[in-house]
Amino acid sequence: GGTPSSSTSQNPTVTYSASGTYNVTLKAIYTYTNDTSTLTKAGVITVFTTPTANAGSDTSICPGASATLNASGGITYSWSPSAGLSDTTVYNPIAGPASTTTYTVTVTDVNGCVASDQVIVTVHPLLLYSAGADVFICPGGSDTLNASGGLTYNWTPSAGLSDSAIANPVASPASNTTYFLA
Repeated sequence: GGTPSSSTSQNPTVTYSASGTYNVTLKAIYTYTNDTSTLTKAGVITVFTTPTANAGSDTSICPGASATLNASGGITYSWSPSAGLSDTTVYNPIAGPASTTTYTVTVTDVNGCVASDQVIVTVHPLLLYSAGADVFICPGGSDTLNASGGLTYNWTPSAGLSDSAIANPVASPASNTTYFLA
């Protein structure tokens, strides 16, 4: 049921706490000079279930990159804010915000009921890394390279390096070699 269960108001407001079908009765009493008549009308109110909006999982991107969002729960979708989105009316827009942004999606189901959910697109700060200073060695010699700023390293070519996947490999190339860091 809802509240109120009865009312003498001409336009009562009833709040239903659960979805379902509810029987209602409208009783109108008309009073004329010394004459009263009553009209009763029965009806049914259907209260639909609120949709479950799901904006998808939070995601992280690098500056200038993008990610596809993936909402569900409705038949129409509306995203906000629009900044950084390829389309605000689809369930799966491409998001490429300039800075970390919380997007809200509002979904509407077949019954016109609405719900919303949020997803955060985190934009990581621009990575500043260095391959270190140039190193000069004599033939047959070796020296340590000194990279910094990354979480993972990939030196190419790997020939002449003690380990191409660490920040500070020992370089012992057979000839002049330029190593690149990715």
